[in-house]
Amino acid sequence: MDSGEQLGQISVSGGKVYSVAVTEDERHMLVGSASAVIDVFPVRDGTVSQPVYCFAGHRAAVSALAIAPSHQWVASGSWDRYRASSPSAMYLRI
Repeated sequence: MDSGEQLGQISVSGGKVYSVAVTEDERHMLVGSASAVIDVFPVRDGTVSQPVYCFAGHRAAVSALAIAPSHQWVASGSWDRYRASSPSAMYLRI
């Protein structure tokens, strides 16, 4: 992807996209959106398919995503005020 060329577009469960993470092997793309969910999209030959999973648990937009190098864990962050006004985090096993 050296050219910066747009390869496609995706639609997510909740409108605006706030965070994106791609697994190291480039087989999955995770998208955090305004709907407080994380959509998991398979990627094949540089093309993104329809989401195969949708993780819910936050109460506000998912604003941060990180994937462990093992691809088994995802950390997500949101300003959903689980603890007063501090950001919360959720850990997922994928």
